[in-house]
Amino acid sequence: MKRLLPLLISFLLVSCASYTISEARNKIQYPEPVSISTRYSEIKEAEEKEEERIRMIEEEKAREERAKAVNYYPSLLADLTYPFFFNPVKNANADISDNLCVVLIPLGEEKLTQETLSSIYASISDLPFHIAALTGSLENQTNFASLLGLDAVTMEGGTVIFRSSVPSVISSDRMSLTLNENRKVDILVMDQKPLLPEGGDTEEVLTLVENLEDRDIEDIVGYVSQGGNTEKIFFLSSYSPSSTDWSDWSAYSYRRDQSFMISDILEDLKWQDAYDVTRFSVETESGVTRRNGDVEERLDFIWSKGLIVSSSFTLPLENSTSSAVVANFLIP
Repeated sequence: MKRLLPLLISFLLVSCASYTISEARNKIQYPEPVSISTRYSEIKEAEEKEEERIRMIEEEKAREERAKAVNYYPSLLADLTYPFFFNPVKNANADISDNLCVVLIPLGEEKLTQETLSSIYASISDLPFHIAALTGSLENQTNFASLLGLDAVTMEGGTVIFRSSVPSVISSDRMSLTLNENRKVDILVMDQKPLLPEGGDTEEVLTLVENLEDRDIEDIVGYVSQGGNTEKIFFLSSYSPSSTDWSDWSAYSYRRDQSFMISDILEDLKWQDAYDVTRFSVETESGVTRRNGDVEERLDFIWSKGLIVSSSFTLPLENSTSSAVVANFLIP
């Protein structure tokens, strides 16, 4: 009996221990399992996604800064390349519906002072133009375009300034402007650097003009005959007058009946001389744009195709011997 008692006590102690552990296990609260990836490929993928997100943010910021930046004319004009888009306004709306007002401003080759440029600016400040073309030296063009402070494209033949329209195509010698959702117009500009003799032998001057026309006419025809939009405007500052201006009935004693190749061929190609088709008569409205002493000539032209000319006139430019040409068109 004495031997049996220790065995019973041991059995009871083991039973109590088993019960206590079982109860304890049921009461233990284990934390929820957390999935932590330590695989290298997953860590690398997360890093690349973050780098891409940062890169996209930086690119968008740079794009916004570029959109706000103005493409100023270079201080050294030798660094300017054609076409050059001067974009202080960044016009994004094209809302010219029925009437289109354009102006050709001949600035000449002689360097113009800031005072003279300001006077010319004052001459056109009240003109509600949509498109302005500048001819003359590159320095005069860029200085005047900067003074106006409107969007402009400088091309080989001159500078075209525009508002209420948006460029759709730009090249070194022409551009296309969107006027509205249904209409675009091609813009051509050419500067033949016209110079007027103060006097001298008329025959000598006419011979020079004829030689220049023979030299250039093929290039001119090729330039104006390229395809594009139906509506076109050709701004031309020329060494050659118009045949319609020269006759024995002219008020200018040095003139006579004379034909000039450039104006005749442009008419044959169905271009319209805006001033000529709207003036009352050659005798009463000479439309002179250049003056040098007793010699006065109409050497600056706005030619058009596919547009209806409603009016045209010349506008004297302050502190200048030149006049601008203004034309108003109806958009069909």
